[in-house]
Amino acid sequence: MAVSLLLHLLLRDGYSEFKRERIVAFWELIEKDQPDVIACQELYGSWFLGSNVNKSRMIKAAKRLGYCHVNSGKPRLPALLFDQGLCIFSKWPIIESGHLIYKSQSVFDKYFVNRAGE
Repeated sequence: MAVSLLLHLLLRDGYSEFKRERIVAFWELIEKDQPDVIACQELYGSWFLGSNVNKSRMIKAAKRLGYCHVNSGKPRLPALLFDQGLCIFSKWPIIESGHLIYKSQSVFDKYFVNRAGE
């Protein structure tokens, strides 16, 4: 994640991870196979402007295909940049969900991203 951010900052418009294209391809496969539940990790959201674009694209595509979703929300202190990046999509209503942010994390992660489990 840190390398990706660095490349975006250094190369700006000259760098692409083809995320938009990968999201389209992902949902084309989902539409074809129609699984009941999809669990995604590293679908990060953040506080800063424009950082939730890909997460929003995923959620919009899921809704279009009739999936309910639960996601991990905004970052929680001490993390300052990224949330847990966890998201569950289901063809069935999600009645209850939860997550636990790990207390023991590397010093680097602790202040940048919430590490958690559903």
